[in-house]
Amino acid sequence: VEPSYHVMPMSNVFREDVPIASLSQEEALSNAPKNQDGFIKAPRMM
Repeated sequence: VEPSYHVMPMSNVFREDVPIASLSQEEALSNAPKNQDGFIKAPRMM
């Protein structure tokens, strides 16, 4: 594959993945409009 060119100089900037605390199940479900049996309940899509 031939290299491609861009008008502006570009480079990929990567960062280290750092684990952080996320929402608990209770916190996530408290933000959901509907939940059932520990899951977020969404409208059926077809």
